Amino acid sequence: GFDIPTLFYCLPGNSTFIAKKELFSIPILGYWMNEINCISLDRSSPRKGLASIKKAVEIIKSGINPIIFPEGTRTKDPDGKMLPFKKGSLKIAIKSGAKVVPIAINGTRLVFQSTYKEDRVPVAVTIGETIDYSTLSQEEQEDFSLFLQKKVEKMYESSQKKDQRSDNI
Repeated sequence: GFDIPTLFYCLPGNSTFIAKKELFSIPILGYWMNEINCISLDRSSPRKGLASIKKAVEIIKSGINPIIFPEGTRTKDPDGKMLPFKKGSLKIAIKSGAKVVPIAINGTRLVFQSTYKEDRVPVAVTIGETIDYSTLSQEEQEDFSLFLQKKVEKMYESSQKKDQRSDNI
């Protein structure tokens, strides 16, 4: 829910998002996502999913950076433990030859917790080093989703431990 607006605020222009089609039906968020040309990922069939991947590859070639959430859905874990990254979510980077910039977002899940008493929620966004898939070892390429997930998990854990300056949303 709030990951997309958070990243839109934090990242430089020339980016768009790939989001599951269900998010487009949420009032206000869906309208806003259409306005910024987010790509709808329809996971109801492999053919529809492949069409979204092809569209994303075209967008990359035009100079726009698509942002994808490789977990596919928000974790229900109370501590924010990440779900496994879906292998298919990284096909866009592999097929296009684009480099991947891992990003860890910490705190947006608190927005939905009805017991949270504060007016504002502290959010930390950590941007990692660029990863060029073509320079990875064969082992790292074979399980790229796990390789990337480990990187993001370290970034996420680091953002929890550090007393960083965070913007509040």
